[in-house]
Amino acid sequence: MAYSDYSGLVLDTKSNEKSEYEILKSHSGECRLSKRDRRALTAYLEHAVHVDKGFYLALSRLLRRKLNYALDLAAASHLRSTAIGGSRITFAIDRLRTQNGRLVYCENYNPRQDDINMASLLGATLTGMETGETAPFLQADGSFRQVHLFSVVHQVEQS
Repeated sequence: MAYSDYSGLVLDTKSNEKSEYEILKSHSGECRLSKRDRRALTAYLEHAVHVDKGFYLALSRLLRRKLNYALDLAAASHLRSTAIGGSRITFAIDRLRTQNGRLVYCENYNPRQDDINMASLLGATLTGMETGETAPFLQADGSFRQVHLFSVVHQVEQS
């Protein structure tokens, strides 16, 4: 599903809240969350709601939709192509330069590496997406860009 029609949309008024809700609901309904990712996103939502200003307002709207509408990642057939915490991913924003990164929980975030914090708007958007999917990427000002996920490689966790 492509969302290029939404790239210039700014949603900062009450009249546009329903549109934003539908856009984020549609994206979230296509996502699949692991139990660990769902727990982490719930914790990030609690923090965002507590701060309740600036970028955290947009993050809390995104996380609420994702937690309410995303499916549980239970089927092994979806695991291979789904971006989850610890995954190495290749993506592009607005079909521009391809970027690589690793989705990480905020406690593991290292800004000097190619980590993408799952408690960020980009990380929360990519979490649960499947390879080949294009989704709306909510910005802190309420506008949307689009993000395309090209590939997912799951890392083996070290004990």
